[in-house]
Amino acid sequence: DEARQNGHDPAFEHRQKLDELLDGHMVLETPRLAVFSIHVSIGFQTIETLLDRITGQFPGTLWYYGNVYDPADGVTPLDWWQAFLAPV
Repeated sequence: DEARQNGHDPAFEHRQKLDELLDGHMVLETPRLAVFSIHVSIGFQTIETLLDRITGQFPGTLWYYGNVYDPADGVTPLDWWQAFLAPV
């Protein structure tokens, strides 16, 4: 599109901001896919709010968790984070 032809990539700017806001990093990027590693300690609600806000600016864009729900049914939480976040 015109913005990219002029050296301005709004998606790239959002990815940079996402890295900063979520204190995460991009693990994989292709022209149609970005995979981020985000520490669970910032909270699922924070992750969801930011991803919803950013993807809402790009019609047709979707996001989902890659290691939060049981792949067998897609809705049962894996709960791996419970022990990780428990007080010592």
